[in-house]
Amino acid sequence: MKYSRDDEHQADALAAKWMAAAGYDPNALVAFFRKMDPSKAPGRAGRLMVLAATHPPTADRIRHILAYAPGLTVAERPAAAREFQLCKTSLAALPAPPPGKDVTLGAALAAVSIGQASLDANAPAPLGPREKAQVVMELAGNTVWQAARLSLAAGQAVEIWAEGEIFLRKDSDAPVDPSGMYASGRGFFKPIPSLNTVALLGRIVTDGVSGAAFPIGTHRVFRAPASGRLELGINDDNNFDNRGAFRVWVLTR
Repeated sequence: MKYSRDDEHQADALAAKWMAAAGYDPNALVAFFRKMDPSKAPGRAGRLMVLAATHPPTADRIRHILAYAPGLTVAERPAAAREFQLCKTSLAALPAPPPGKDVTLGAALAAVSIGQASLDANAPAPLGPREKAQVVMELAGNTVWQAARLSLAAGQAVEIWAEGEIFLRKDSDAPVDPSGMYASGRGFFKPIPSLNTVALLGRIVTDGVSGAAFPIGTHRVFRAPASGRLELGINDDNNFDNRGAFRVWVLTR
């Protein structure tokens, strides 16, 4: 077990080194190890886990990291890559699996209309800073759909940012941001039934016909699925009692 434990210490040191190189505080490893420390488990089971482990004792791992981390230089974190932004948008929009069932990533993405087509090599890179947005608008919490005063061509690159708070419940001041609050209710009037409640949505209206709603959340870069007028909305069955607002920036190219 000695060799295995030496290997673990080496792995911890490399983890701290790579975290610093990627712009993350290597001391965060300490907080992680404290959370997973098996010696904190109650009673005899916790003590046995420490004795039987092939890993070094968690306290030893923490001491090694605390001794090693001060000598590391934390790099400046680069701007998030396009793939990472797409990943965050996709994950924020994922519904929970049905109770007692597993759902593959592809199926979950398909359920909210952001399947592989949104993640392929043709997806646009970020277009620029939001300060260059052609449209800046307020989307009140009780909005169903609101025109963005912007017409798009099919395939046109669009980047949307959103921030702000909406208060979903009359009896609560708990805020919800544009990624929405987890809820998978399938109410008849909810534009995307399986998506988080109060999540920011978009759709394209072509010759008076509304296209399928798609998730935006706090930030998304995408290509317009059709030509027409861009509208923004809120994913809720009953928008009319929502308080607060989202501020939205729309940049096209």
